[in-house]
Amino acid sequence: MENVNLTSATGDALVERIKSGGRAEAEKIISDAEKYAEETIAAATRQAAEYAEKQRLSAETAANDILRGKRTLGAIEEKKILLGAKQSIVETVYLRVVQKLNKTTKAEFLALADRLISKYAERGETAVLAANCPASAEEVEALASAKALGIKATGGGKFNGGIVLSGKTCDKDLSFAALCAAARESTEAEVAAELFG
Repeated sequence: MENVNLTSATGDALVERIKSGGRAEAEKIISDAEKYAEETIAAATRQAAEYAEKQRLSAETAANDILRGKRTLGAIEEKKILLGAKQSIVETVYLRVVQKLNKTTKAEFLALADRLISKYAERGETAVLAANCPASAEEVEALASAKALGIKATGGGKFNGGIVLSGKTCDKDLSFAALCAAARESTEAEVAAELFG
């Protein structure tokens, strides 16, 4: 091996050179680390902002969906209430018809009974008159249709207005409530249209 004679000045210069190279390398490492930290922080900040925006949009969409659903339910409930009110009004119309029929005069009742007997009665049936009937059993028996079919009449029926034709095999309910119920089946849509347009 060769002997190298190093002087103190050369050694100091070499040490200084090593130190300065180490400092430069350390400064580069620190600079790279700081740059990496800044880039990482900037990327994390961007990702956090993007995530926050996505969450905000998702929450906004969910809130709008809930609001739309509540509005739809509210509209359905409103329509149900309106329909219930309309049905109640139509029901009242038919109840008033029954009430009006129960207020018929004797002559009006006898004319109606004559039509009902001639249309629905069979020979030998009994016409049971409602307890609140304005005519007597004798007056109903005296009707032309009742005489022609041999219809007997009796009073005191436990129903509200009208007559019931009672036969050997079945009874025919011609009470005012039954007549209105039958008429309602075919006229309810027309009545509702007239009332509510």
